[in-house]
Order: sequence, then C-alpha cells, then structure tokens
Amino acid sequence: MEVIPGELKNYHGNLDYYLEKKAGIEAQKTGQKFKDKNNVIPAKAGIQNMDDIKNQQLKQAHQRHNEALKRLEEIKKETRALEAESKQLETESYVKSRFLSDTFGRDPNMIKDYGIRFKEIQKRLRDIVVILSQLQEEKIRISK
Repeated sequence: MEVIPGELKNYHGNLDYYLEKKAGIEAQKTGQKFKDKNNVIPAKAGIQNMDDIKNQQLKQAHQRHNEALKRLEEIKKETRALEAESKQLETESYVKSRFLSDTFGRDPNMIKDYGIRFKEIQKRLRDIVVILSQLQEEKIRISK
C-alpha cells in the first residue's frame, strides 16, 4: 500500500511487483514530461529512457531493501548480545546482594567494592533496557 498526497494506492503482490509498477508509473510520468517539453520524441528513445529509469529505480530500491535487511540482522545480533550481558549481570547482582545481606565479620574494603560494583551493575542493567527498547523501535520502523 502506498500513500500519495490525495490518494491511496494498493499494490497486490510482493516488493518486486510494487517496485516494478512504481517504476513504470514514474517512467510514464517522466516520459510524458519529456514529451511535453519537446513535443516529439522518437519511439525508441522514449522506451530506452523509461527502461533506464525503471532499471535505476529498481536497483536503488533493491539496494535500500538489502541495507534494511543487513541492519535488521545487526539489530538481532546486538539484541542477543545485550540480553546475554543482562543475564550475566543479573547473576552477578544476585551474588553481590547475597554477600552484602550478611556483612557481619566481613572485610570492610570488600564490602565497599561489592557495594560499588552492585551500583554499577544496576546502572548498566538500566542502560541495557533503554538500548533494547531503542533497538526494538528501530526494528519496527525498518520493518514497515
């Protein structure tokens, strides 16, 4: 489906079908403008120009599509890595909190270090949640 100011066009089929039809419409419009300017164009020249325009538009659309697919794959990899890091940090956080829950007779420097690390872990976990939500939003935007 394509929204053009003032109208809504529905294309049945896949991306290639849409790009083919869109390129044809654009080529026709370009051909008409060219015809209006010069009043007469040779039949072969008009067809050649439309084919060139169509091929160029198809190449550009395929290139954008491939770039979007690559970015989606990157987002999946980043998401997996962040989720793994989050699980690791949650485990470490649990261990640190258990240690800090019973500090009687423990080394004060170790308690201090564990407390600092526990705060760093909590901050990083919050950052991961924000990054994951941004990646999810980008994924949705690209998929549309």
